[in-house]
Amino acid sequence: MRPAIETVDYEDSVSRAIIYACGNAVVCDDLATAKYLCYERNLDAKTVTLDGTVIHKGGLMTGGRGPQQSSKRWEDSEVENLHKLKDKLMADLSNLPKGHRRGTEEETLQGELVGLEQRLAYARDELKALGKNLKSKHSEFDFVKRQLEDLRPKYAERKETLDELDQSITETQDSVSGVEDDIYRKFCKRLGYDNIREYEAQQGSLQEEASQKKLEFTTQKSRIENQLSFEKQRLQATVDRISGLEAQHQRDEGLIEELKAEQQNIRNQLDEFEAELEILRERLGEQKEVYGQSAENLNQQRRELQKRSKNVEGSLKNISGLEAEVQRNSSSRYTLLRRCKLEDIDIPLAESSNSLDHLPIDELVQTADPDAMDVDEDATGSGQAIVQDYGVEVDFDSLGDSLKEESDEKLEEELLEKVRTLNSDLDKMAPNTRAMERLESVENKLRGTEKDFEDSRKHSRKAKDDFEEVMRKRSDLFNKAFTHISEQIGPIYRELTRSSNYPLGGQA
Repeated sequence: MRPAIETVDYEDSVSRAIIYACGNAVVCDDLATAKYLCYERNLDAKTVTLDGTVIHKGGLMTGGRGPQQSSKRWEDSEVENLHKLKDKLMADLSNLPKGHRRGTEEETLQGELVGLEQRLAYARDELKALGKNLKSKHSEFDFVKRQLEDLRPKYAERKETLDELDQSITETQDSVSGVEDDIYRKFCKRLGYDNIREYEAQQGSLQEEASQKKLEFTTQKSRIENQLSFEKQRLQATVDRISGLEAQHQRDEGLIEELKAEQQNIRNQLDEFEAELEILRERLGEQKEVYGQSAENLNQQRRELQKRSKNVEGSLKNISGLEAEVQRNSSSRYTLLRRCKLEDIDIPLAESSNSLDHLPIDELVQTADPDAMDVDEDATGSGQAIVQDYGVEVDFDSLGDSLKEESDEKLEEELLEKVRTLNSDLDKMAPNTRAMERLESVENKLRGTEKDFEDSRKHSRKAKDDFEEVMRKRSDLFNKAFTHISEQIGPIYRELTRSSNYPLGGQA
């Protein structure tokens, strides 16, 4: 990865144009690096890969080569086989026994593996750096090569000039040597030298040889001293290392003994745990049998409870019917007594009974107020009708045996017909216009009162029926909720309390 401006060779005269053309574009080695810079690092620059792919600043990718036709394509069957192989290996891995402590060899190999992985990562980073450096060096080599091609003509020209200078220097030196020979001819002849230069060479070589020998001696002495010091340091380091290894050996021996003792303790504990596990398995089997019996008993009790609930509902319905019958009979009794009071009909009363004067005319029979019912009472309870008789007790001793028995509608109709006949005879015998008007007014008022009473009774009955319906629905919903919770609380509680120590969970 390099800026595009660094990959272009250009003259200084066109530098501004090249900088404008390249901008902040970056050249990447492959498409993955370009995508990483643009999409993950959010680099605000245009990236170009070596295969011609361009990723613009806006994220649009153009150019490049399509996928090679010869590239390997994975078939669905191969992918499925690989998935099966992965599942098999994962299952084998999960079935492998897991030790509580790794062996020394395994820990050593693990440490070496970690070290090798780190070295591999370092080597990969270094390889990437070397690759980038190599590309940079190739570019630099090409640039130097082009400069060399440009400098070769200049080099040839300068070499010709240098040869001419060497030739001129040689000619000048020859002239100087001739002059020196003329000057030192007698001196050289006396000492037996051909020329003065031979004499200077011999004297200079002897001095140089002596200096060289002295330098070699000094160098050899320093090298030997340095080597001696180095060997002493190595010897001391070796001694220290041997001492450290001996101490480490002693510590390792002690650690091995401790580990062996710990291993034996773990094996003993493992045997104890296996024995306890076997006992717990037997207890688990017994508890399962007990649980099955308890579940069967619980189901039987539930069925019995449902059966009794149905019986209770039937009894409640019967009680409600009887209460309604009591209400109707009480209303009929009150109506008859009130009519006797209004028409001044003398009826036999018991000795302890109140007179008809205590009987109100405009009041209705008091019943239990449905609005005053406590909706939080038990669903099996039923409100009892409050029958108000006002202390009036009729004496039925003067009636015949046939009338004391339970009457039917036919007998009641015959008695009413006799009453109407007697009333008609009385009207003929003693006509009274004011009494008739009073009677008609009282009868109208009685009919209105009876109508109001019937409406109130219907309203009361409807309210009571609605209340009983609500209580029935509440009872049904409660029974359904109780049944559902009792069936589901066991599995849910076992699921919540399940753990590695208690794989079956607890019991609610």
